[in-house]
Amino acid sequence: MDERTGGIRRDDARRPDARPIVSSPLSVGVVDNDIRSLDSLRLIVEELVPDSRVPWTAVDGEDVIIRCFDETTRPDMLLLDLSLEGLQGPTVCRILRGRLDVMPILAVTSYSLNRYRDECIRAGAQGLVSKNVEADIAEAIGTVRRDGVFGDGFETADVAHKRLAGSPRREDERLSPQEMAVMDMLAEGMDDAEIADRLRISASTLRKHVQHAKTKLHAATRVQAVVKWLKGHDW
Repeated sequence: MDERTGGIRRDDARRPDARPIVSSPLSVGVVDNDIRSLDSLRLIVEELVPDSRVPWTAVDGEDVIIRCFDETTRPDMLLLDLSLEGLQGPTVCRILRGRLDVMPILAVTSYSLNRYRDECIRAGAQGLVSKNVEADIAEAIGTVRRDGVFGDGFETADVAHKRLAGSPRREDERLSPQEMAVMDMLAEGMDDAEIADRLRISASTLRKHVQHAKTKLHAATRVQAVVKWLKGHDW
């Protein structure tokens, strides 16, 4: 201590017992439609990721979008399962990344990573990891926190945002969240009955969503609409 100033001298600041600068814990929002998986993911973050916390968990995609758009409830990072009820994980990711250049999104799945990898990159995620290995999830969170991405081909949040928001369509040409979800499922090869059941809508409502998506994507057929969707014509 410098008796003349009452402050800490520069050489004192380098001492082992000098008080370090404390950074805020990493806040991670956790999303999964399975309650047991949700609890497991929360424990992984809180117990295996140093200096982190889970401010909230969610099972519904629309709820996640509302929380993340609100600055008062937006976490530092989002751990997002890809198989959700209603809006699917890739759709949620695409909507968030199109509006936000902050808050990295780390996608998780219990399925093969090859099944979702390209779709996650297109949707603007910062990485993809299996839910089956706890240590891998903790490592992925740490890597995204440090480097911004986890895995080859993925973009940082700001770069992905610029890509998705770079050529905005007119308001009347933008696909709604439900239309995005339908296009995601059509691209996965799901049939109408499976999509209607997953979204809990009628067959006639599904047909309306498909028709609206085709019109907005300037596609004559479903196949053309899916191809344009996968190429990113609506982003």
